[in-house]
Amino acid sequence: AAAAGAGLPEEELARLRQGLAEVDAQAAAAAEAEAKQRVAQEQAFATLRRAMSTDSTEQLSRAISAAEGAGVPAEAVADAQEQLQELEEEAIKAAAREEEKQRKAREEKEEQERQAQQSKKKQPAPQEKKGFYATPKAKPGPKAKKEASTSDATEKLQVARASGDSAVLAPAATAVEAALASGDPAVLGPAVAAAEAAGLDEQELSAAKRTLFQLQKEKREQAKREKARQEASDAVAEAFKGDRADALDEAINAAQAAGVDLLELESALDRLEELRAVEQGEKIRLALADIAFLVGQDDADGAALALEEAAAEGARPEELEAAEQSLADLRMRLDPEGEGRRRRQEARKAKKGETKWNYAGKSDNK
Repeated sequence: AAAAGAGLPEEELARLRQGLAEVDAQAAAAAEAEAKQRVAQEQAFATLRRAMSTDSTEQLSRAISAAEGAGVPAEAVADAQEQLQELEEEAIKAAAREEEKQRKAREEKEEQERQAQQSKKKQPAPQEKKGFYATPKAKPGPKAKKEASTSDATEKLQVARASGDSAVLAPAATAVEAALASGDPAVLGPAVAAAEAAGLDEQELSAAKRTLFQLQKEKREQAKREKARQEASDAVAEAFKGDRADALDEAINAAQAAGVDLLELESALDRLEELRAVEQGEKIRLALADIAFLVGQDDADGAALALEEAAAEGARPEELEAAEQSLADLRMRLDPEGEGRRRRQEARKAKKGETKWNYAGKSDNK
């Protein structure tokens, strides 16, 4: 308008208008590009945070690449890169443990096959030496004596069965009763077998057989429980070596469910508290880092949410005070009038809370 009032030629005015329009277009394009970049950074940062909450190395690696391409601050990316390195190292260790486990399984299988092949080979019976150089016979061990005794008893009972000799059948019934009283399936089993061979009535043995079956079942279940307890204890010991509180917590819960004594888990519980404290500190650190990043992005709402998260995780009062001050400064810069009004309201609420009243209903404040 000033140029037109100065009497410039129409061509010159048109040229000036075109240049001004180009400048406006460039400024608008720059502002749009900046807005797009900011949106891309916020989206990449949010994706990075979600990926850090998982244990997927692939997802975290993609999120890091996207964040670097979008221009997310190096501090936020560095935290993610450190976590990615830890996950990759843990994956390598897990693969090594699995490989070692498979190797031991193969070796055990090969050893079993080798022993089975050796047992199949027939060993020639040694010829008995006679005379002065004869080798003295070895004395039978407890197991051999027991087997010989059982064989002799079985033979006698078979003879008694054929002859109906009650003098032999009665001790067999007495042996079954004694075995029942012992509650040991290792004792009751041979006694029942001997009584059957002696020809005792099937009805008399039916109760003993049912008891034997129940005792054997309980023994198998007890063995399973012992195995489960041992496996649970081994899992706790393995998780104890790591640095993941959730894995150790899961192993401890499984061990308690398997019947592992609480005293045996005392050191694991102490370790769990340590890991939880470390993880809580890491969450607080990330929340404070989020506040700094979002304040730098002029995102007051996001910074306020991050501040709430830091407070919920148990950040120290001085840390929260510094974060609150940076958020308040951001609000004052973005909306001075609104921030000033908010501060005045908080001041009035604080002053109202300090008002003292006597029993007459009057304020004591002067």
